[in-house]
Amino acid sequence: MEYQSKIIINAPCEQVFNAISNPLNFPHFDPNCIKIEGIIKNGQVLRIHSRLHSNGPVKVRISALVKNHKIVWESGLPLGLYKRERTFSVFAKDDHTAEFKIQEVFGGPLFWLFENRIPDMSKQFQLIAQGLKKFLESR
Repeated sequence: MEYQSKIIINAPCEQVFNAISNPLNFPHFDPNCIKIEGIIKNGQVLRIHSRLHSNGPVKVRISALVKNHKIVWESGLPLGLYKRERTFSVFAKDDHTAEFKIQEVFGGPLFWLFENRIPDMSKQFQLIAQGLKKFLESR
């Protein structure tokens, strides 16, 4: 299962990446994010406080970070039995704009146990992408 959204942002790639690599910025562009605790650095664990999760923060691990290009948040069960990967990607365009993409992929051998509990994130991802565009272009 996969959800994604893309948008062109009138800002340089580096500026977009800097915005998504600072946890203090997320409440400004993600309408469901209350706050993020932690440092966005490879191998670090973040605690995501969201309006979508009423039973406490969600823990994710930064499993990949490529400066000015990609950040991957990962969560799930040990041994990859159930895996959830959210990827934030930024691609520089020739006209000094950037394409931002947010994507979440679910999988693993026990995915079927969780499949019916996963909400459709299409609308939420569109709101995040639009929020990031507005956040950066209004500065």
